[in-house]
Amino acid sequence: MVIEEIEDLSKINLHKEFRQANDPETPIDTLVLLSQSSNDLLRGAVALNQSTPNFILELLLNDTSEYVASCLRKREELNTTKS
Repeated sequence: MVIEEIEDLSKINLHKEFRQANDPETPIDTLVLLSQSSNDLLRGAVALNQSTPNFILELLLNDTSEYVASCLRKREELNTTKS
């Protein structure tokens, strides 16, 4: 029973962090923390967040995750299309 409760709390936390990583109103210090997460999905969401400053994006360029790299490419494509 306790293990299931811990797993549920973990899912709630991940969901909350994922929403923060996607939210353009998330403070920069929170985006910095989320960009250092062990979770590829969170780091990818930070990469796609249009409010993420360049210094965080530059750090994410060194990320070894193919998913994060694909999110950075997608962001670049979206920014190129908007121009």
